[in-house]
Order: sequence, then structure tokens, then C-alpha cells
Amino acid sequence: MSEYGRDLAPPLRAKGYGVTVWAGEGAQGMRSLYLIVAKRKEYGALRRTILELDPKAFLFSYEPMQFSSGYWAKKLE
Repeated sequence: MSEYGRDLAPPLRAKGYGVTVWAGEGAQGMRSLYLIVAKRKEYGALRRTILELDPKAFLFSYEPMQFSSGYWAKKLE
């Protein structure tokens, strides 16, 4: 999550990541939520990039079990 209005999507997309953005509201106000597709081995570089863009970004990650379509499925072809 990032402070609402700080657009991390363009620089992340420029680095080749798939990014989907949602607007959300939390206890501290509006935030942008980003779903970012990256390979496990790219996580360290992705994390560093995000924190350079927004040092207060809240990050969490998980490993998906399946892909059926979309940006990531195309990237794997």
C-alpha cells in the first residue's frame, strides 16, 4: 500500500512488472493498493524499487499456486 496519490505503477511497469492498482480507504485515509506480478528471484529488486519510490510503503507477498490468464500467463509463454 502507498499513500493515495503517489503513483508507483508507471515506474514499476517501466521495469517490466505487471501492476494492477486499486483505491482503498484505511484508518489513516485513502491509499493505493498494488497487485504486482514478479518472479520470486526478482522480489529483492522489486522491494528495493518500491521502497525507493515510497519509503513508507507497506509490503506483503505470497506465492500463487496457479495462473489462468492475464499479464503473468502471457509473460510465461
